[in-house]
Amino acid sequence: MKMNRVFFAAATAYILFALSACTHNVKFELAKNYQDVKPYVIAVLPVIWDSKPDLTDANVERAARLFREMSFERLKSMDYGLIRLEEIDGAYKEKSGFASAKTTDVVKALNADAVLFIRVIDWDTSLFATYSALKLKAIFELYSKDGTLLWQAKYKTKESDIRLERKPGELAVITAYEPRVQRFIDAVLATLPKGEPPSERRTFFEWLP
Repeated sequence: MKMNRVFFAAATAYILFALSACTHNVKFELAKNYQDVKPYVIAVLPVIWDSKPDLTDANVERAARLFREMSFERLKSMDYGLIRLEEIDGAYKEKSGFASAKTTDVVKALNADAVLFIRVIDWDTSLFATYSALKLKAIFELYSKDGTLLWQAKYKTKESDIRLERKPGELAVITAYEPRVQRFIDAVLATLPKGEPPSERRTFFEWLP
């Protein structure tokens, strides 16, 4: 009888997940001259919240860090050069968060080829017993040294599922959504061309014996 309940719960979870996962195509725009610019070194800036999510302050910080770190790791796997997040945060603190700085000044201050802005428009969570749901919407924007918008992607999803076990509430709020955030980021960054390290060019004099 116990095995039947477990099987039924697992089957229900799978069916509900399949039916309730509502995914829209990523809407994106790539600058016509992207291949000419070919940014390599990217700085992933701290996440910007359009509206504060319905989470505790500690979990808001953890959610933002999750979003940013996953984006960092995904870009790294796409062969981009990344400026360490700690280095960016140090520059942010020194420059008071670049609150009034122009994008070109931010790129210059970080010595990057481009900066990535991540703006979370909507993060709506529901967590009850073994049920969890996440509605997520965000905009990614990549700007070059001269302030040109090289790439923009907009995406929104809604996913829900039922877990057989429930973790402690404080931990579950974030960990329950980690795979969904990862899928979200993977889908968004799949619309960005892979990184291409600068070619090593030899000057005329280097060719001489």
